Amino acid sequence: SASSLLAAVDEWIAACKGTREALAFSWQTLAAFDSDAKEDWRQSYDPFEDGNNWRQLRRKRYATKVVKEKIAESVASRMVLFQAQQDWQRSKAVEAVAILAGDRAVLQREM
Repeated sequence: SASSLLAAVDEWIAACKGTREALAFSWQTLAAFDSDAKEDWRQSYDPFEDGNNWRQLRRKRYATKVVKEKIAESVASRMVLFQAQQDWQRSKAVEAVAILAGDRAVLQREM
């Protein structure tokens, strides 16, 4: 019948339109991700952010954790080094004062 034929044609036209839109979306996506030089908010420049690569995600998270720990250790060791330098300079100042006091004592005894 004519009505079923028209319904089938309408369905076919809708399917063709959907296919064209899907292909256009795929083509646009391929074009957008084709080059890193093209800036696009959809691009992910981190290869480890693909949700299917869970091993790489685990490695990335572990590496990030280790880096943060090493940075914290570095800051702590710099603080220890700074304190050691301050203590050394303080002891040198105390030594200089003691030497001056000893020299004064010797001079006063000689007079």
